[in-house]
Amino acid sequence: MRHTEIKLLIVPVVLFLVFFGVEYHATRWDQMRALETHYALQTLLWVTGAWVFMRLIRVFIWERRRKGLSGSAPPMLLEHTVNLLIVALASAGIAKSVFNQPLTGFWATSGVVGLILGVALRGIIADFFSGIALEWDPPFRIGDYIEIQAGRDPLVGQVTEITWRATQIVPRDSTNTVYVPNSVMASIAVNNVYRPLGKTRFELFVTFDPEIPHDRVKRVLMSAAMSVDRLSQDPPLEVVAARYSTSGVEYIVRYFLAQEFSPTGARDRLMASIMDLAMRCDLHVAFPREDVVFARKRAAVKDPLEIKTGFLERNSFFRSCRPEELKHIAAHMHTRQFAPGATIVKAGDPGSSMFLVSEGLLEVSLPDEPDHPALVVGKLFGGDFFGEMSMLTDEPRSATVTSVTETVLYEIRRTHIHELVHNRPEIAEGMTHVAAERRLKNQNAELALDSDTPSEEHLSLAARILEEMRHLFDMLRD
Repeated sequence: MRHTEIKLLIVPVVLFLVFFGVEYHATRWDQMRALETHYALQTLLWVTGAWVFMRLIRVFIWERRRKGLSGSAPPMLLEHTVNLLIVALASAGIAKSVFNQPLTGFWATSGVVGLILGVALRGIIADFFSGIALEWDPPFRIGDYIEIQAGRDPLVGQVTEITWRATQIVPRDSTNTVYVPNSVMASIAVNNVYRPLGKTRFELFVTFDPEIPHDRVKRVLMSAAMSVDRLSQDPPLEVVAARYSTSGVEYIVRYFLAQEFSPTGARDRLMASIMDLAMRCDLHVAFPREDVVFARKRAAVKDPLEIKTGFLERNSFFRSCRPEELKHIAAHMHTRQFAPGATIVKAGDPGSSMFLVSEGLLEVSLPDEPDHPALVVGKLFGGDFFGEMSMLTDEPRSATVTSVTETVLYEIRRTHIHELVHNRPEIAEGMTHVAAERRLKNQNAELALDSDTPSEEHLSLAARILEEMRHLFDMLRD
């Protein structure tokens, strides 16, 4: 038995033994013959006995629970309830054994008083018994972090105590205490963010300028978080882009923290690490800003021809075309709509047109082989295009393109650009350079055009495509 436990027991045990010895030998002493003295000694004997019993429960149950594996503090509500029951039993014992009073009237009076108090204090009684239920079958323990819905925003904090009426919660990074009635705690959903991992997840929000590449920001934030030794690596750290704000792109650094570490201290270390590493990497945290620009509001474009022309202007394949030429192409291209799962083009089929993706999502897959099923090699989004090689050189489709969602495409046929290419050959040269660049990227990313100077492979492929295109268009002209 520890020294502190002996100190808790020594006073009530000594008093109990003293009163017991005096009462036992009282009949031998003349001064102890008064009846009132016996009543007083027996009453003190019951009181000190109850005191000893309460101290024994505290030493061998409540203190052992606090120092055990659970790490929970002694439950005050349950401890006080047990003490109250011991006092009630001791009072009944004094009334029966010392004063020889029947207990029927005592319990009847207690029942009437309890009924009156139950009606008058039903809210407090509900909180009291709800607190006992929370301690008997706890969804959380003292020291756990929980999340409850309190008003519009959820309340996340650490449980510090369960009293007669309320559960005390200290919100994250706060010195205030929120008191939630036990009857409310017993009737709402409680999200224990500490169990079963024994760690609590925290989040830190940092905003960066949207012009900074996403991958670069994630690398810097992850490196900064992993350099803080207090942050748990299991579960792993997580960095995600959350939303756009008035300042820029808001990122969330999610990390877990053991109970023995201060949330405020860990956040301070993480913030210091992020600031230091961002400064080293020349990344600047964004702050709220507002640009005031006075300009006439552009009228909404409703003319279908203007919409199509603007779409072509933003497409790299037609960068060698003039505005009037783009308008000519837009006037002749067809709008086609496909349902999810529709096959737009199939590998190996002939083709004489190209497609521009206006809206929707498509998948690009290689053809089936005897030993291998179709392999998805890419996706197409709004603004992308495909099928240009079949339109320029009359070669079969090299891949199968299938719609994943409802899709709107613009189809441009070979005959729509035949006259433009014949009148101004520069258009053909610009288109073949783009087609060659895309072909090289699909074959080998290292041969792709990464600078303003085309590689030898790029020039050779572009020349071959241009020769095939001229031959095909000359045949059309004849």
